[in-house]
Amino acid sequence: MKRLSSILLIVMLLTGLSYGQATISKINVDGLSTLDKDFFVSILSQKKGDSFSPVKLRDDIRNLYELGYFENINVDVNETSTGIVINFEVKERPFIYEINIKGNKQFSRREIFEGTPFLTEDVPFDKKYIHKAKYEIEKKYQEKGYASVNVKTSHSYKKGKGVIINFNIKEGTKISVGDIIFKGIDKVDPDDLRKAMETKESRWWKHPKLDKTKLKEDMNRIKKKLNELGYFGYELKDYKIKIDDKRKRADIHIQLDEGKRYILNDIEVKGNEIFSDKEILKNITLEKGEYFNGEEWSKTQQNILTMYGNKSHIFANIDPIYNFDDDRLNLKMIINEGNPIKIGNINIEGNTKTFDKVILRNLLLKPGDKFQRDKLMMSQRRLYNTGYFKDLKIIPSPHKGREDKMDLTINLKEQRTGSINFGGTYNAVTGFALYLKYEEKNIFGRGIKGNVQIDFGKNKKTYLLGLTDPFFRDTPTYVSFNVYRKLNIYDEYDIFRNGGDITLGRNLSLFTKGFISYKYEKVQLENVIEEAQEDIDEASEIRSSATISFERDSRDNKFEPTTGTFNSISAELGGTVLGGDLNYHKYEAETNWFFKSFWKLVFSNNLKVGVVEKLEPSSKVPQYERFFVGGNVYGVRGYEDKELSPEDENGYITGGNFYVTNSVTYKAPLVENRVTGYLFWDVGKAWENIGDFNFRDMRDGAGLGVKVTTPMGPLTLEYAYGFENKNWKFHFGIFQGDF
Repeated sequence: MKRLSSILLIVMLLTGLSYGQATISKINVDGLSTLDKDFFVSILSQKKGDSFSPVKLRDDIRNLYELGYFENINVDVNETSTGIVINFEVKERPFIYEINIKGNKQFSRREIFEGTPFLTEDVPFDKKYIHKAKYEIEKKYQEKGYASVNVKTSHSYKKGKGVIINFNIKEGTKISVGDIIFKGIDKVDPDDLRKAMETKESRWWKHPKLDKTKLKEDMNRIKKKLNELGYFGYELKDYKIKIDDKRKRADIHIQLDEGKRYILNDIEVKGNEIFSDKEILKNITLEKGEYFNGEEWSKTQQNILTMYGNKSHIFANIDPIYNFDDDRLNLKMIINEGNPIKIGNINIEGNTKTFDKVILRNLLLKPGDKFQRDKLMMSQRRLYNTGYFKDLKIIPSPHKGREDKMDLTINLKEQRTGSINFGGTYNAVTGFALYLKYEEKNIFGRGIKGNVQIDFGKNKKTYLLGLTDPFFRDTPTYVSFNVYRKLNIYDEYDIFRNGGDITLGRNLSLFTKGFISYKYEKVQLENVIEEAQEDIDEASEIRSSATISFERDSRDNKFEPTTGTFNSISAELGGTVLGGDLNYHKYEAETNWFFKSFWKLVFSNNLKVGVVEKLEPSSKVPQYERFFVGGNVYGVRGYEDKELSPEDENGYITGGNFYVTNSVTYKAPLVENRVTGYLFWDVGKAWENIGDFNFRDMRDGAGLGVKVTTPMGPLTLEYAYGFENKNWKFHFGIFQGDF
């Protein structure tokens, strides 16, 4: 029998030497007290009767240590006439028997251990977890303002039971932030640095608590701010917390060397071949003759790298060389363009309902295409705007074995796309109506939308069935149809509409779509009031019309847009040539622009224009095809509904053949994705004919409002002032669909 020395064993394990076809005849384990041998052996990758491998033995020892059950493991390997005998001698870690906490008044035991899930009873004891638990407990107190908290730990071994761990907490008192004092600065405005910090000074109306963890992170924020302000050679030397126990506040003293700012004298570009110097310089936001600004320098780098990313050079980088001359700075940009990158494989993860093809058809990048950063971002936007996913990310990763390719992984979290809603709608024209609506945006995971809707109210009844396929037969062709039966009761008359429409559309470019639609309906007017009988005839008419329209939509989010535009234009023709009784032509246009402001504020401007004219042999445009302005339904808030529309000699509102409205809105989220507050200014009017238009006739109103997203749809409450009638007016509405 030959016994291997420990040195020889180490050599075996490191080099992976084996003993030919020697098999393991026996495995011995000594030192187990809590665990049993069968459990120990089950962890090993090689068992009795297997061929012996030093490499597997090395891996087994590592795996045993990683389990955390053992403090020490010694191994002897003996070669005998019957095979290899492996002897393990182990020292187990004792298990935690009991954990005691004293002095905790602000947090319960459960709250304290929420942050230390790694430390619990009946698991192997490890000293490092005590230190980690101490850190987490102190951090929890400090986040609540107990800056002077002190946690002392101890542990002991109870024979036959295990380790007892003790935490003794001295909570101290809550400490608020006093003054934040900067030392060693001359040119820097200390308020700029304070604004960059998350730690804020106390004021008479608020007393923020001192959080040491947050304060430590603030040191990096100060450095970042100095960099943004364009300071070179700055150094944050130290910071001290001076606690005043009597006043229960702490002043923070920050010692730093601000460095120096330089005036930008010249900019030189080197290494660029794909883009000319002129093209590069156009994207530089730094100003010569002004102090160098680190924030603008970051924007400049981002602008240039985005240019390269859109040309497939996603690994391009910029190495700046700063040449200082007294108070002047000459900047040289060395551009490393890198190599163009193509798309490798596209993988989809997380879709349990939606077919892969529905996801892939929304991508602007395909395998083999050049990688373009802007198309990647727009693809992500298009997928989100389908409404099928509550979260999604497109993650690039290197293609195995190819440096010139990047794979894309689309990581999705689907959301419920089918809904049955019961609720109510309200506006000042049709009043309150109950509705029952079933909608599925993604039928069978194929991206087809279907809906059934019933509205039932005193002044409104609707029965509607609709189906939409945005990619008919897997082509970029939009197909939609609706059939409906509607009744609306207005102050002047009742109108019944029975009919349907069909629409065909096609993607014309990245943001633009074109549509052709046909509508056929029977329109019946009843109960016309006496004042309106000169303008409206009680009749049953066939309305048959064709419409061509175009839309361009570059909004970043069609549900809550912050940037981009939505533009549409349509032309409609109705008449006997299409089998109808009403002869007219109608044109409408809308443009809506969105701009990000500071924080999360969004500015938008929405302009609408429409004109309609009769065609022979019809003598006039039906009232229900004319335009009305005034109120929250008809576009200018602060006025009664339809108030800014043409009237006849008896004061009856007849509606106009031409209108213009414009609405400026400034909105901010009050509760994310739930409540939005906004200011608005509306202006507009309707005229009898387009030739009557006069800009001076337009009337305006302004006010404030709040939108609450509810299961029934957006609920709006607005308070507006009409500058012409000099009155304040409340507007209230519950609307279905997007707001």
